[in-house]
Amino acid sequence: DLIVVVRDAQKFHQQNFEKNPSHYWTPPRWMMPRTTSPDDHSGNNHPSFSVSSAAQWFTSWQRMRPSLAASPGAISFLPASLREGNPGLYFNVTNTIKYGVVQTDDLLEDVTDWKYLYLAGRMHKPILPLLDLNSSLHQEQRDQILQAQQEVNLPAALSTALLILSQKNTPQDANNNSNNLQAYTDLTVFQTIAELSYRGDFRMQMAAEDPQKAQKLVQSAGQLQRFQALYEPIAKQLISKGFPMEITSSSEKEDETSSPRLAPARQWKWDSSALQTNRHSVQSILEHHLPPSLQRSTYNTTTASNVLSYHDWISSQMAHRVAMSAKAQSVKGVITAGPSRAFQYALRKLSKGKSVWSKVFTRR
Repeated sequence: DLIVVVRDAQKFHQQNFEKNPSHYWTPPRWMMPRTTSPDDHSGNNHPSFSVSSAAQWFTSWQRMRPSLAASPGAISFLPASLREGNPGLYFNVTNTIKYGVVQTDDLLEDVTDWKYLYLAGRMHKPILPLLDLNSSLHQEQRDQILQAQQEVNLPAALSTALLILSQKNTPQDANNNSNNLQAYTDLTVFQTIAELSYRGDFRMQMAAEDPQKAQKLVQSAGQLQRFQALYEPIAKQLISKGFPMEITSSSEKEDETSSPRLAPARQWKWDSSALQTNRHSVQSILEHHLPPSLQRSTYNTTTASNVLSYHDWISSQMAHRVAMSAKAQSVKGVITAGPSRAFQYALRKLSKGKSVWSKVFTRR
């Protein structure tokens, strides 16, 4: 996905709509918000409403905030859970490009606390900043995002993946020996990270997504090296804080049928007995790096603590957030992209997903 991060979404939509009106689905006039601002028809191909009112409409649906000025009344009738699960993205789908627009504070809300686990989940994987703007305004915005990414989002992703793997008693791809060392290849660790943002996604259940997507995100050419560059420095920080883990070169032979790699596979080994016997001191190292809303102190204040273990609660919370954000984006997409574009896009996704699923079942 191509994501444009902006400080003011309404200002962006107003300028972008004037320059690229064909990128937007323009709703009928009766769907537009009432506005007291004078009409300004200059620069747009849709003289039935003003650019400013259109920008208000786009922003209102992007952020799904009924409190915003001139919000479409329909937003108020959406379930509160759907509005609260909205990750704040506005996707434009054209014949040549699909790009999303997000306001900085909405992105930071997700990256720092996994409120939606939507863009935060995408940023668990290697990303490529396309523009490096030098103005002090953009520098401040970029620094905020990078700091949240490095200090919160990536450490939380690795810690969550290690907690998930450490809870597996008889992992299929782990090597357990008499020294209680539990070992996984870095491919498994990184794939577990990549899967975090797909837990609970209804599109997976509807075969609208590639069931091997997380695996491909890690095993595509060059990706292993990129994941290693992202997470090995964070792993070393965990080790320095007392987490009983070591990273060694893998002794396994490379699978000749696997995707090309630009770096050798490694094994991540940790003392599983230490995790069990010293849970409060050892696992707390991982738990400390989770987002605030997923930490044990939050869990202890919920009624779920009476029926779910802490780690089961984390899994259910992540699945719920992913499910709600995926539903919110899908519902919103019908409005923002327009029924025709949304239908065509959904058909392409379903066709692609079913094609992959059929290949999977054929192999089996």
